[in-house]
Amino acid sequence: MSGRSKDWRRVCELARLELDPARQLNLCDKARRLMQTRMLDLASGSGDVEEQDALEEALRDLWVIEQGIRNPDLQ
Repeated sequence: MSGRSKDWRRVCELARLELDPARQLNLCDKARRLMQTRMLDLASGSGDVEEQDALEEALRDLWVIEQGIRNPDLQ
């Protein structure tokens, strides 16, 4: 597993565990940037399908976290 792969996974996990909504949003933003960079790496390289699937799932998870913070009445 490459360093970039570990980076986005670590930050996503931190975002999932964070209890402070403001910090959680910041971590989601940081994770999303790392994930976008990793997606570009994968698109121009080997195209690891398992990691691409993990990235897509993590993006959905981040979206749910962000929506829950920004629109608490929808939960």
